[in-house]
Amino acid sequence: MGTANSSVFAHFDTGSGISRTTGQGFKLTSTFSGTSGSGQYENTGFFFMNSSNGNTSGPRLLFNMGSNLPGTLEFAGVTGISNGTLGEATFNNLQAQNAIYTLTLTGIFNAGGVLNLTATLTNNIDSSVVTSTSTLSSPAGNYFGIRTASGGENSPTASATHYSYVLESIPEPSHALLLAAGGLGMLARRRRKA
Repeated sequence: MGTANSSVFAHFDTGSGISRTTGQGFKLTSTFSGTSGSGQYENTGFFFMNSSNGNTSGPRLLFNMGSNLPGTLEFAGVTGISNGTLGEATFNNLQAQNAIYTLTLTGIFNAGGVLNLTATLTNNIDSSVVTSTSTLSSPAGNYFGIRTASGGENSPTASATHYSYVLESIPEPSHALLLAAGGLGMLARRRRKA
């Protein structure tokens, strides 16, 4: 048995497209699928309001698939965290049916400059919904992005495929900030034997 880890990172700079005015902010929507084998994990991180391109310790939302917190939607690098989970039985059932997940992350600024965050995760198989909430004080960064990572025992086969990634400002301007819908295409990461 051995442990192997790998990751793929796609990061984008939104520039000044997201307003920090009270009542305004952003909405990120992404669809993806993922699998993990016995003793393996796959997690997909959605980075937001990050201070630099490629900063993997910045504010993020993780969807964990596999042996490490299966089906958990968790915030990191933020405050006031309340995380939700599908639970292992529900996650395993969805994985067996090749579920496609839709994640929506909304961030709205309040009068004190705090970003109120709400994340929801649905799927195309059943009515399971996971909701997580958090806050982030005075975020200064403009970087948003995706990171997939995995590890596990033996010859890992965990993988993730991303189908869409759309970032919009709230309220929506005359056109949405569409990040890498064409350039992202299908960001797929496959595990290889360590």
